Amino acid sequence: MLKKRNLLESKDVLIVGATLEILREINSRLERLEKRIEFLENNFKELNNGKLKALVEEIKKSLAPTFFASKDLSIVEAKKIKEIVSLLKEKGSITSLELAKLLGMSRTRANEYLRKMEELGIAKGKFMGKEKWYELVEV
Repeated sequence: MLKKRNLLESKDVLIVGATLEILREINSRLERLEKRIEFLENNFKELNNGKLKALVEEIKKSLAPTFFASKDLSIVEAKKIKEIVSLLKEKGSITSLELAKLLGMSRTRANEYLRKMEELGIAKGKFMGKEKWYELVEV
């Protein structure tokens, strides 16, 4: 009985020791993060007077299309739209039927993606005869 108790106590000591080591590592990481935050705050104070907002807006425009930040898109939709954007860059303009054939999807699904891209301001469609042709919106 005494041996079992000593064994349990030694296991408890090991667990406490391991826990303390983990807590020390977490504390060390927090200290490094605090230093990084302080560094960033000190180096970007001059951007607080509206300059930061303007900089962020400029970056967003340069990263057009910015649909990836949209909460309306799933990861799959964002990837597919990125693929469509690449095709539009390559081809210039495309119909939903041509898109459906290229991506191996139904015309209805291709239309849904293209309509979503119109809503997000990424693409615009214009009718030429009976077909609607889509192209990227210039930013």
